[in-house]
Amino acid sequence: MTDDQTAFYNIEKQKFYELLNKLHWTKDHLLKEQETLIQCSIEPGHRFPTGSKHVEKCQLKKEGFSKEYLKELAECEKEKQLFNQSSISFTPSTLSNILHRPIAISNSKNNLSITVTNYVAKVIVLCV
Repeated sequence: MTDDQTAFYNIEKQKFYELLNKLHWTKDHLLKEQETLIQCSIEPGHRFPTGSKHVEKCQLKKEGFSKEYLKELAECEKEKQLFNQSSISFTPSTLSNILHRPIAISNSKNNLSITVTNYVAKVIVLCV
């Protein structure tokens, strides 16, 4: 290496160690983290911790699904987990009755009243 390259390397190395220090990390910590990461089977450049759902998300991204869709999917999964933890259970007919019940929405400022019915199969909006 030339003197300029060595000087550049030393300056950048010092900046790197300063950044690690600000983050309260060490070089050993980074190397240890690297050991616990596994390679993605979809994109070999990706590394992720074991137990992560990275591969599922990566596959969906590769198939063209948007980040917004993946966020909605993650929210859906959280809701599903909460629902599974709940002691509330519905029979299919009770759930159907709840989902098909009309909902009244009103706005007193504009004297607007809207009733939404059958919003699972289709939406019918009646303005009164």
